[in-house]
Amino acid sequence: DKIRQEEGDAALVDLVTELGDLVDIWESEARVTTPVSTHSIQQEEEFGQICHKLYHSPVLHAMRAEENRAAQELRGLVKKRNDEIKKIQDHHIMAMEGYVNNGGHVDTTAVNDLAASQIEQRQDCEVKWASEISHLMEKQRKEFYSWVLKTYEESLGGKEYSSNIPNT
Repeated sequence: DKIRQEEGDAALVDLVTELGDLVDIWESEARVTTPVSTHSIQQEEEFGQICHKLYHSPVLHAMRAEENRAAQELRGLVKKRNDEIKKIQDHHIMAMEGYVNNGGHVDTTAVNDLAASQIEQRQDCEVKWASEISHLMEKQRKEFYSWVLKTYEESLGGKEYSSNIPNT
């Protein structure tokens, strides 16, 4: 039982760390892509207060489950990105070795052309994945906002919550 408890505690610490990292990513992305206005600061403060209330309520586990679902989805996409980049790198290494180990004769022009092509291919891949990850994070942010507002309204006994926060 003690071992299970320790494993559970360790898993919870890992989850909280991962969620913190995810929040940091979302926060930095929001700073880059969202102009700050007094109205948006008030909305964020109000949203933070609502999250705080939910965090200290019986829906804490549901909130964590929602955050975990989003983190798992993002983690899966990042893994796909990393796998594709690794596959491209492995292919590039094999291709470059084929050029360099060509019986002692190295065509520097061909090697340079291959290297340039490989760099372009890798950059195209990274841009594609950055876009996909960014779109997923924006979708998750909107879903989480909607989920939090809906859950908060439900916690008020079905009364609609009058808020300055747009239901994204």
